[in-house]
Amino acid sequence: SIAPEEIGRYYQANQPQFKQPEAVKLEYLVLSAEQLAAQLAISDEDVSNYFREHQKELAAEERKVRLIQLNYPEKASQQDKDKVRADAQALLAQLKKNPADFARLAKEKSQDTVSAASGGDLGYLTKGVSKNPAFDAAAFSLAKGQVSDLLESPQGFSIVLVDDIKARQLAELRPQIEQRLRVQRAQAEMQKRVDDLNELLYQEA
Repeated sequence: SIAPEEIGRYYQANQPQFKQPEAVKLEYLVLSAEQLAAQLAISDEDVSNYFREHQKELAAEERKVRLIQLNYPEKASQQDKDKVRADAQALLAQLKKNPADFARLAKEKSQDTVSAASGGDLGYLTKGVSKNPAFDAAAFSLAKGQVSDLLESPQGFSIVLVDDIKARQLAELRPQIEQRLRVQRAQAEMQKRVDDLNELLYQEA
């Protein structure tokens, strides 16, 4: 058996071993914008209205473009440039007559290192993506399947074909629009709930 006096002496001699950090008992509330957003219902009408108001931003037209590029030789003379122009004009006349040959001729003739191997295919582009205004204007003014006129640049001549035109539709964008609307409404509702809670705590802490 251990006598109480012995316990007391041991405690007095070893008090640091028995000390614990100060602790408090807390109660707290969590206001979660993420959880609030997940609970909000978004109607079909809300989605349609948002799509209509933001269609230019959300569903920008995309065009699949093919390119043939004929470059001037390095340190080209005027005679060299005239020859490239003549070659480009001859190629253009052939393409205007038969646009279906564009991919084949791009593989054979184009000097664009990015697209030549894939038949001039640059993929789907949105307006403004090109730093060449003439290219951009041609690509977004042509009809599907139409070939541009010669586009001249300091490097040489380009010919462009619009292979396809598409824009994202409402059905494809619906999940994205619903999430945007939920976040917007959750933020507004969140602020209201924070204000209500602050008022309640002030009145009945």
